[in-house]
Amino acid sequence: MDYLSYYQKLSQLRLFDDDFMSLVLDDIDCVELILRIILDDQDIRISRVLSQKEVKNIKGKSIRADIIAEGIDGTYYNIEVQRENSGGIARRARYNSSMVDMSVLEPGNQYSQLPKVHTIFIMERDIFHQGLPLYHCQRMIEEMDEPLNDGSYIIYVNGSRSDDTRLGRLMHDFHCQEWREMEYPELARRVRYYKEKEGREKMCEIWERIKRDGFEQGIEYG
Repeated sequence: MDYLSYYQKLSQLRLFDDDFMSLVLDDIDCVELILRIILDDQDIRISRVLSQKEVKNIKGKSIRADIIAEGIDGTYYNIEVQRENSGGIARRARYNSSMVDMSVLEPGNQYSQLPKVHTIFIMERDIFHQGLPLYHCQRMIEEMDEPLNDGSYIIYVNGSRSDDTRLGRLMHDFHCQEWREMEYPELARRVRYYKEKEGREKMCEIWERIKRDGFEQGIEYG
């Protein structure tokens, strides 16, 4: 595939497309914007962002997280963007949350030092089919009808809602192919960079690497 073909494909990409999303959201301003809207907390501040972070499990299944961000207060955020509902099943959210836990608690630390972890799945479709913009999940003490307060939180975002709310406008931006149509300048700036400026060549190089790696894996597996 030549660069012209890549450019044509690049023009059609949205934030729901994995490789493109990982590049655009590898940015503190963008991640702060998304978290402040989804969690309805304007005080969230991020100290670092890791895109496509591999969290290894030497005895079991490892994960490659779309985005892991650390807040200045020590809270961790795992953002996963999924086009298909099959990619956001509850047990995957549970596993991702546990893997982040495993990666951030240092040897010798007390369990009380385990930080808060928010696992956020931004779904292109409404995974629970209830028409709600957000679905908040946490462990409960059933007999008391109270949260366990273990510091672990899972949130599903219904990306099919693009109404005139802050969250709706954010989901509108996730569906946009054209940066000029986006509502939030933080996201539009990054999308423009990778679609129209020098970042475009970087995106094409990534596609070439993905194609090359896939070809080599095909030879390896026969």
